[in-house]
Amino acid sequence: MQHEALHEHYYEELQDLARSNDIYVSKISGPSSEPDTATPSLRWININPNFDTNYSIPFRLAHELDHVINADHGNIQIYNFSPLGKRSEERRANRNAIIRLLNMYFPDGDFLPERYLEFMHVFGIGSYLEPIVLSEIVKR
Repeated sequence: MQHEALHEHYYEELQDLARSNDIYVSKISGPSSEPDTATPSLRWININPNFDTNYSIPFRLAHELDHVINADHGNIQIYNFSPLGKRSEERRANRNAIIRLLNMYFPDGDFLPERYLEFMHVFGIGSYLEPIVLSEIVKR
């Protein structure tokens, strides 16, 4: 399966997760400088397919879903996709997005450490998050 077909497959799985958690996901095209957003208090996520990033839409959706599922309200009303963010909510959203996608990508639990680069490539996960990917694969 090509990456685009894989991305569509995982996007649909994540949409199902959103629906089962009463989270509304919209896909609205905006300028390439405008990131995806999550508004936990409204249980709403907007994915901007034009956003200029190497991170795949499934990774971005999994990341934003984590903000809403974990009810990240705090002082921030709207979360903008920021995988390099240092806030604890951003680090947790990255880790949980990686865990969710690992479980989807390796459904039989065949987490082979040598396939971690393939996984990162498929989902456009930057090297900044490589230690998290490796630690989560090793845990399995």
